[in-house]
Amino acid sequence: MPIAYEQDGRTVIVNPAPGFDAEAVAAQTVPDGVAWRVVTDDEVAALIAAEPLPLDPVPAVISDRQFFQQLALDGYITTAEALAAVRTGDLPPVLADLLDHMDGDERFGAEMLLSGATEFRRDHAMTIAIGEARGLTPDEVDDFFRRAVAL
Repeated sequence: MPIAYEQDGRTVIVNPAPGFDAEAVAAQTVPDGVAWRVVTDDEVAALIAAEPLPLDPVPAVISDRQFFQQLALDGYITTAEALAAVRTGDLPPVLADLLDHMDGDERFGAEMLLSGATEFRRDHAMTIAIGEARGLTPDEVDDFFRRAVAL
């Protein structure tokens, strides 16, 4: 039978191999002085369902290909626009529109970055500005980077 105990605010579940009893497993795995209990398979399923899965770390950097591909997969730009951005540096209209709200050196720097970058940093001001323009929260931008890095 599986056993469960609490450690660092989380429930730890140990499922002994066949032939091992809960008492022996607890003696080897549960820290001294920590209470443990035998749990049923249904309780294990409920504990696992209730425990939020840890999120993957947010990547600090994604490639330009990952950036534009994920924008296309999210429906923010078309696949043709994503390909053009990666092949030739042509900015998708929706990103070019962001530049229309900038002036002078700020616009030039942003256009150079968007059309010539080979990587996009999560902590860069342009990343934050694009997220805000899309109406995304910082957590949603983090999720965008997590999805993009997997491509």
